Amino acid sequence: MRNAKSLACVLLGPLALLSAAAWGGLGAGGGIGAAPGAGAGAPAGGDPNRSGLSEARKELGAILKLIIPDGNTLALDRESWNAAAREAPKEGEAPANVAGGRAVRGGGNARRVMGAARQALPSSDFGVLLQRVREKTGSYRAGLSPTGAWASGTFDGGSLECLYKIDEVSLELVLRETGGARRVLHFRAGPDGALNIVLLDAAGDAIAILLQDAKGAISVTHIADEKVNRAKAANYKTLCKEHSQRVDSALRPALEAVGITLPLTPWSEPVRQAILETLKAPGAAAVANLLAKLDSDKAPEREVASKRLSETFLASQKELKAALDSPASSAEVKARIQDILRQNRPKLEPAALIESLGLLRDAELLADMLKNARSDEDKKVLSEALDRIKK
Repeated sequence: MRNAKSLACVLLGPLALLSAAAWGGLGAGGGIGAAPGAGAGAPAGGDPNRSGLSEARKELGAILKLIIPDGNTLALDRESWNAAAREAPKEGEAPANVAGGRAVRGGGNARRVMGAARQALPSSDFGVLLQRVREKTGSYRAGLSPTGAWASGTFDGGSLECLYKIDEVSLELVLRETGGARRVLHFRAGPDGALNIVLLDAAGDAIAILLQDAKGAISVTHIADEKVNRAKAANYKTLCKEHSQRVDSALRPALEAVGITLPLTPWSEPVRQAILETLKAPGAAAVANLLAKLDSDKAPEREVASKRLSETFLASQKELKAALDSPASSAEVKARIQDILRQNRPKLEPAALIESLGLLRDAELLADMLKNARSDEDKKVLSEALDRIKK
């Protein structure tokens, strides 16, 4: 898998053919679909030390959000674009005309170029989100070619080059880093439910591949240190059940590095860990005692209480939030609680899934966890949970 262009063409079809022909022109003299005035006075090409996919990971994640609408197969969550587009950028994030936290060079002409490029993006929620990717990566050229129900276009000039094609039911994206790791990401979500994700390294070798056909059948490949890991299943849920370790330890981190988060299922390791944490949780009295110790005169007691509350976060989060909002809590207590909440934010999604699907009473799941339990403590709490279900 040495040639990025040929591999992309085989896996992703027409848009990849377009991209393979187009890469030579991007980033050179006005580029493809260059905005008016993008020649003289525009900033130079991308910084060789910047990896655009990493820089824009959060912004790309808002576009490439995946869900499991039928409980079995992956789909692009286009409905989330509306809320994401209306969410104001948080303090410290790149506003318009700022690339990666640095002001775009070139004075008034550069600002005019950025403005023209913004007008060359689709007038839609997708266009707003794509603009944020552009701004984050310092792109200053963009082109838009509406054709019937489709809109296709490009942007380049910063640490990331992009070609895209979108209509009401399909999205295709090709993203290439101009510096840093120089990875290439190909993403396609079709109208029939097919989904293709291919991440390549600078040499054109595959890092991660996810292919889902129209019937939901899925195959995944992850390559690291010349070791190839492949798995396939009838659908995404079954893949996570039968190959949870490969998905969670290899594929998930590789895709998260470029902004694509695979949805959790009851068989995902973060969900199983959250179930165990919930089952091991201390009672209300113990949580209250730990909260009181956050304001102890003894520093070791404060540290131990913070650590224990973090370990049992799923059982104590309501009490933690109440203490944070209480005017009676000291500045020390509030600072520690804020730190605990920040550290445990990744646990919120597994916790929500556990509650929505009633997984603490899923006998099949708990029995499977018991069979694969790693410690006597895990076996004990899972056995007790199964006994409660039987009663």
